[in-house]
Amino acid sequence: MAVITAHPEFENARLADLVVTVPGQIFGTGSAVKSIQPMASLLEQALFLFVDIVVMLLIEKRGISMKEMQERHTNLEGVMAPFA
Repeated sequence: MAVITAHPEFENARLADLVVTVPGQIFGTGSAVKSIQPMASLLEQALFLFVDIVVMLLIEKRGISMKEMQERHTNLEGVMAPFA
């Protein structure tokens, strides 16, 4: 199991096989990175970028086309419309 977290000392990270630490501020805990943004906004943005980069690297490494990605995409919003 892999965990992406700002706090590798938390239990879920201790149980993981792989821990990726993304420094950031989590609401209600000490802050590893000071931010003027509210609560965990900075961490959420960093996580979004990190995961997006990982996906782009996997697409490149596996040679997946955008058409194939669109066909595999899950529409959690329930909007039955063509892929934008």
